[in-house]
Amino acid sequence: MGQGYSLTTPSVGSAGIDVPELADLVYEKSVGAARFMKSIRARHKDGAVLIKVLVKPYTPMSLGAYRDRLVWERRTLADVPNALAYERIVETDTNGFLVRQFLYNSLYDRMSTRPFLEDIEKKWLVFQLLCALRDCHARDVYHGDIKTENVLVTSWNWLYLTDFSSAFKPVLLPDDNPADFSYFFDTSGRRTCYLAPERFVPSAAVTAASMTAKTHSDDEDDGPGLDHNDDEGPDTRHDTTSATGIPRRPGGRQRGPPPGTPPNRITWAMDVFSAGCVIAELFLEAPIFSLSQLFRYRRDEYDPVASHLKRIPDRDVAEMVAHMIQLDPQKRYAAAEYLEFYRGKVFPDYFYSFLHQYMEVITNPVSTAAAGAFATSGAPRNLGEADERIDRVFYDFDKIAYFLGFQDDPQEQGETRSGTSTTRTKVSQDVEKTLFAPRLGLGLFPVRLNIPTKEHSVRAGAQPTPDNGALIFLTLIVASIRNTARAASRIRACDVLLALAERLTDEAKLDRVLPYLMALLNDRADMVVVTAVRSITQLLALVRTVSPINAHVFLEYILPRMQAALLKGSTVPFGGSGSVGREASSLVRATYAACLGTLATMANRFLEMAAPVDRMVGAPDDTDLEPPGAGSSTPSTAHKSPADDDAAFDGLFDAAHRELVDLFELHTKALIEDADPYVRRAFLTSVPDLCLFFGAADANDIIVTHLNTYLNDRDWMLKCAFFDSIVGVATFLGSVSLEEFILPLMIQALTDPEEHVVQAVLQALAELADVGLFSKQVVWELVEVVACFTMHPNIWIREAAARFLAAATTFLSPAQVRCLYLPLVAPYLKPPRLLLPASFSAAVHPVQAELVLLDHLQRPLSRAVFDQAINWAIKADRGAFWKPVQTRRGFPFGMSSGGGGGSTSKISNSGSGGSGASRDGRPLFLARVQRNEEDEQWVNRLRNLGLTTDDEFKLLALREYLWRLSRRKLHEGQGHGGDSSGGPNFNSIVPLRSLGITLQTVVFEEEPAKQAHAPPLPPPPPHPASLGIDLHAPKSIEDALHDASMTIDDPVAKRRRAALNSHRKRLSQGAGAGGGSGRRLSPIPAVRDGFLTATSSGSPSNSPRSPGSPLDDDAASLRSLQVGKSPPIDVGSAKAASSKTTTSLSLRHRPSAISLLNRKDGASMKKTGAETATTETNAFGQVEGRSAFSGSVQSRSPVPSDDLESVLSDLEGVLRYGSGASGPSGSSSGVGSRYRAHHTYSGNDPHVLRMLDAMLVENYPHDLAEFSPMVTPIARKKAAAATANPTASSNGNGSSFTKTDAWRPAGQMVATYSEHVGAINRVVVSPDHAFFLTGGDDGTVRVWDTQRLERNISHRSRQVHRHAGSTGALGTTATPRVLALCFIENTHCFVSCTSQGSVHVVKVEYANEALLGNGPPRYSRLRLLREYQLPRDEWAVWCEHYKHEASSVLVLATNRSRILGIDLRTMTLVFDLANPVHHGTPTCFVVDRRRHWLVVATSHGVLDLWDLRFKMRLKGWGIPGGTPIYRLAIHPSKGRGRWLCVAGGTGQGEVTVWDLEKTLCREVYRTSASSAPATTSKDGSAKHNYEPWDVDEDRPEGMLSRFATSIDPAGISGATGTTAPTPLGGDKGVRAMVVGSTADDERPRDVRHAFIVTGGSDKKLRFWDLGHIENSSVYSGADDSTLSGRSTFSAAQVTTTMAVNTERPPKTAGGGTPMTPSNSSKARATKGGGGNSDGSSTPRPSRSTVIAQQQQLLLRSHLDAITDVALLESPYTATVSVDRMGVIFVFS
Repeated sequence: MGQGYSLTTPSVGSAGIDVPELADLVYEKSVGAARFMKSIRARHKDGAVLIKVLVKPYTPMSLGAYRDRLVWERRTLADVPNALAYERIVETDTNGFLVRQFLYNSLYDRMSTRPFLEDIEKKWLVFQLLCALRDCHARDVYHGDIKTENVLVTSWNWLYLTDFSSAFKPVLLPDDNPADFSYFFDTSGRRTCYLAPERFVPSAAVTAASMTAKTHSDDEDDGPGLDHNDDEGPDTRHDTTSATGIPRRPGGRQRGPPPGTPPNRITWAMDVFSAGCVIAELFLEAPIFSLSQLFRYRRDEYDPVASHLKRIPDRDVAEMVAHMIQLDPQKRYAAAEYLEFYRGKVFPDYFYSFLHQYMEVITNPVSTAAAGAFATSGAPRNLGEADERIDRVFYDFDKIAYFLGFQDDPQEQGETRSGTSTTRTKVSQDVEKTLFAPRLGLGLFPVRLNIPTKEHSVRAGAQPTPDNGALIFLTLIVASIRNTARAASRIRACDVLLALAERLTDEAKLDRVLPYLMALLNDRADMVVVTAVRSITQLLALVRTVSPINAHVFLEYILPRMQAALLKGSTVPFGGSGSVGREASSLVRATYAACLGTLATMANRFLEMAAPVDRMVGAPDDTDLEPPGAGSSTPSTAHKSPADDDAAFDGLFDAAHRELVDLFELHTKALIEDADPYVRRAFLTSVPDLCLFFGAADANDIIVTHLNTYLNDRDWMLKCAFFDSIVGVATFLGSVSLEEFILPLMIQALTDPEEHVVQAVLQALAELADVGLFSKQVVWELVEVVACFTMHPNIWIREAAARFLAAATTFLSPAQVRCLYLPLVAPYLKPPRLLLPASFSAAVHPVQAELVLLDHLQRPLSRAVFDQAINWAIKADRGAFWKPVQTRRGFPFGMSSGGGGGSTSKISNSGSGGSGASRDGRPLFLARVQRNEEDEQWVNRLRNLGLTTDDEFKLLALREYLWRLSRRKLHEGQGHGGDSSGGPNFNSIVPLRSLGITLQTVVFEEEPAKQAHAPPLPPPPPHPASLGIDLHAPKSIEDALHDASMTIDDPVAKRRRAALNSHRKRLSQGAGAGGGSGRRLSPIPAVRDGFLTATSSGSPSNSPRSPGSPLDDDAASLRSLQVGKSPPIDVGSAKAASSKTTTSLSLRHRPSAISLLNRKDGASMKKTGAETATTETNAFGQVEGRSAFSGSVQSRSPVPSDDLESVLSDLEGVLRYGSGASGPSGSSSGVGSRYRAHHTYSGNDPHVLRMLDAMLVENYPHDLAEFSPMVTPIARKKAAAATANPTASSNGNGSSFTKTDAWRPAGQMVATYSEHVGAINRVVVSPDHAFFLTGGDDGTVRVWDTQRLERNISHRSRQVHRHAGSTGALGTTATPRVLALCFIENTHCFVSCTSQGSVHVVKVEYANEALLGNGPPRYSRLRLLREYQLPRDEWAVWCEHYKHEASSVLVLATNRSRILGIDLRTMTLVFDLANPVHHGTPTCFVVDRRRHWLVVATSHGVLDLWDLRFKMRLKGWGIPGGTPIYRLAIHPSKGRGRWLCVAGGTGQGEVTVWDLEKTLCREVYRTSASSAPATTSKDGSAKHNYEPWDVDEDRPEGMLSRFATSIDPAGISGATGTTAPTPLGGDKGVRAMVVGSTADDERPRDVRHAFIVTGGSDKKLRFWDLGHIENSSVYSGADDSTLSGRSTFSAAQVTTTMAVNTERPPKTAGGGTPMTPSNSSKARATKGGGGNSDGSSTPRPSRSTVIAQQQQLLLRSHLDAITDVALLESPYTATVSVDRMGVIFVFS
């Protein structure tokens, strides 16, 4: 193409992209100033693109040959990882357009962008460039214009070679006219030349080549793939000579024409020369050739090797570039040869073996998108591509470390070789660190990297690898961390950055890692900010050398950003704009407070490391060191001595240090005064380091003065942290400040009510004594004070005191220990008191001395005596025992506040330990203490608690401590309004004893109490109910029977309103008859704990609770039926007016498993014992027998709550307990049931009852919380009232209807899905219709969002659950087929069963953000909650779940004819029902609404009825036809729940309705696909072929012979076309069925509209209107009405008990069958054209019309047998149907 252009060609400056072919691209701006092809950046929906526009020099001009060449290049380069071809090639009449993805950085831009490339990164880019050339040349694709602008680089240094121009740019250029070079190749205007010198030839040669190229272009119209000279096959490449006789290299690459012959095509040698120029520019950061220099190079007048390449530090790189830019193309190597020759020299080995392939997998978004991870990188919204990259590196870090050489750590190798000695040293170091580490510190450093494959702590001594390859992965991480969507990925990125930083240089740590960690300080997730703060601190601790440019990084960069991001409400005074920082959480501030001391130490170290460097390098500007008024005019002022320079540098250092101190002082004051105690506790761990940083003077003013206030805080953990950190502060401040300011506070804290604080004080004193900060006088006083704490009952206080006593001898001589020390501690030692072992001296280690001392100490005071002594001190009034300590004034324990004056005189008066008094005259026995009568009473109490004579001394030793402790407790108790005898109020916890509350122990009982005696309570005050009725009145038999008569499907609100109406009526009658007293005139019977009691009108009743969870250890199957069952809670217990007389008669009866009269009357009543009595009360109701499978009597059953308050608390219960309960009692299954536990609490406080019931729910039904939240099912009538058909106004028959009519499908396809790769077996809808599930033969369960049906967005599954396959005997993995699906009742958890016997319970994390106005629903990752495995070769074919009372049962039907009941709470087997094997394999089953019975359908057309209460099979019968039954459903409108709809079994396309009680066929719904029965009347209706056959009378062998000899005719007809017969036979009947109904608003129990939706092997969906059969329709799969009309439906009453509803096929104009694809060929064969049978000519549509209409029908209907169908109610009513091809259709 380029040969046909000239300088007279019009410029492309005005060219644009406003053409229809590029309508999806939006112009942004022009890029560059090229004359040949204009570059335009545009925006596509998936990202930015680059468009190259070509203006045709004349019209008409065809670019077909060039387009074909570019298309061939695109296909060829599709699998080259480092090549980016043109994605779209568009040609118009005047222009040509080339479109590719836009990348923001080229290699030319990247070389001048910070951070600048290191040598290893440059080599990595060169390696990718050579790999791109190798792969392209191997496919005979040559570039022709390689330059730095055409080499694109991503942010993580992945290279793309793009803008291939060999197809349209000229090969040869005239050497006497640079205009062509400027026009075609100098796009940047820099006059830089990258072209090979052999491409410049004389003008005549250029003209000849142009003619030759024109001839070749005419010959290449068939496409570049047909040019054998340019695209040779594999066989010809092995020849040693080419077609022209030019010798080849061993690699098979043709180098070019012989010398002197101008080339007519681009060769790989030309690309190698251009690549060498690019590599040289990359390392030199400057080009090596301009156009004039290239001409001089051709004439040997210019040598780039001598002038440029010698400046490259790496000699191997310079040698490789010099070889690539040789003048003779025959001497150059191919790219593959350069890669092979310089392996290990220029390029490390891991480039070849690991890095290139690994980075390709990470970079290439196509491969990861195919795996389902994320979409393309150009997507407008974040799809997690960056997260996936970080996670891959995070989990593969061990492999990365191995290939980069991280494991060759000399420190680790040295430790391995050193053996035991190193291990012992390490252990001793760990012990030493443990001894001196803060006990309450956070333990943040060194940071523990939680990388799964290489978990370790950060090490500061790790050496960088020789080639510093960690920079390559560092660039990948920092480029991805900014675009992550998940906070977890950013946290993992911090760990990876620290792991890589161990192997980086100090400059790279500060320049390449620190900025990205600082950017995370503004993250919205607190855990990310916490991780960033820790990582920044650890990173700075790894730095050992600092460059001058980074000397002030703390002052100018780190601390201002920390202040703006982490401190609450702070401003930025240094270099900032002064804006107020964001509010940081307490967790973030606590982390920063713990790191502040380490940061201060690092900042000071940075400043000290930079000072010597500044002295050696000198000031960057001489004027900085001059005095303000100095000039340089005279020599005397210009010349400075070294001393002056040192003074100037010292001044700069001091100024920088002062600014640093000011910044840290600001941060310290903000954190030390923080209101959150957790922040202050964390800050205390930084106090020792901050004291060293500030110095003694500043530390006293900034830190110590504020720390004293911490002891006034009520948080005892803060006090413990204070004493934990005070050791480091005291060590820094010195002994004088310690004894005058800190020690008095510590002694006062010894009387703290919290014993943890006392132990912390003693531990701190021991550590201070270890370092020798106490003077001798203070040591004697402290030994005397602390010695008494060895008698404390708390073992931790006792050990801490012993440790101090042992540490006090560290700096004492043996004489001082013997003469002064032992007399002080002797009273607390075992006899003989002064004879400690000789090893107990100053030379002994404090730990060993502590152990010796603990062995010789006396037994401490008991805890009971200690607590009683405190009560004695609190309640002492006139006693004389406490007078000596009461009258004592001054410092506690007789110590002087100044530090120890006067102690010597006391010690001189010391006596022996065996005397009757201590050294200060303190008595050692109670007999020597003055006492009065009150004291004697208390002493006697102490003796009763175990006080012996030997313990009297211990009590006297602790007397002052006990008195001061009692005063503190009394003060704190009074300060918080508690009783003086109560305990302290710690952390806002009010002790109940201080409020005068007597504690009561409540025991939950497994069996109810048979007798309960409670006195009648006075009537409570009237409740001001808004309805004017008593909401808490007792319940009568009438109420119970009314509730029992209502079906379980009635809405809860309706049932509550009915109960309230009955209460209003009954109460109004009682008020009228009894006057104002409100007494009841008739007894009120109720069932209480197994007794039928009749309570008279005036006796409020209160009964004990029923058992909570009886367990039977011998029968594990009974657990799920009994655990957690508890009766309902009535919030306001039943209250009635009191009467003077109370009569109570009891009638003993057999308890029932489920009681109708299950009401709990809250008021107390007085009952008689268990005896036989009579009563005149008439009780009505049905009493059931004892359950055959229950191990205990169920005295309560859940009943609907009639408390209006529970209606208001339903939402609160859902939010609080997350289980769908309206309160702590737990209202399960959406019916509002409440349960009450059996316990020993006899009161009637509703709040206490609620608390006890909540405790039962929290401790027993764990499944409620695990499967939560509970959702409310959508009522059918709500959807019907909202809209009957949102998209159409007529039904299938054309009759119009309004929105108030019943719903009928219009047959409009809303959506279709085809993600499954196999047959779909089941589709189920969530209870709230927020989503639905599909499971199929591909082993997946997919979640589909229904909200997307009303939005114009792509339809794809939101989540996928995959079942793992099993490995067979030959090593093959079999994919499990999902056979059964169901939802756990009223939850978003589903059960999935596969053909390999696995049963999974999976939770769908669904959050409906639309309700809160936050956008569409969110789906989190599916979570596997339960897993159950059936025995080998057994699997579930159907599953259902129900909740009955408190049990949660999953029912499975297996292929082994077993019906299993599994308790989901414990995953134990509840029951195992064995269905007769000869009845056939179970296919499905149905459970009634009351959970009383179950019907199983089999593959032999047999129905078996089971009683779930007694676990026994009642009867069974067979359906005529003996074919498999596919679906069962309870009739929606007739039979009162006893009519069963059966799909299949007859072998025809019909649905039969059977009466379970009478075993009669009541209705038949027959499709047009079914053949006429054997015995039919003239109208086609059946007579006697629907009689059931009794399977119980047949012998097993007789039934087997029946099915062994029968041949299913449908099996033959079903195996036509592409549809294969099913394993259960080829039944062409109904395979999918769903029923639905709409209730009347005025009469909820009356069904207003009922229907059935069916689908089967005829690929049609039918809607059966059960009330008006003529309104039924075929809304999917029907033939076009213009060709064949519509199907009609009619009903016929065959017998008095059976009606047949039949679908009539449409008739053609001539009365024949419709023209369908199946019979059109027959019609043409018989009629030969278009006439009717009678010879009349009628118009019929043309063949093209028929084909077009049939194609439209195929797009709107199933193409294979329909396997299941479901009904959607939200966002509008629709049906979801699935078929055997794996396609899902949604019709409205």
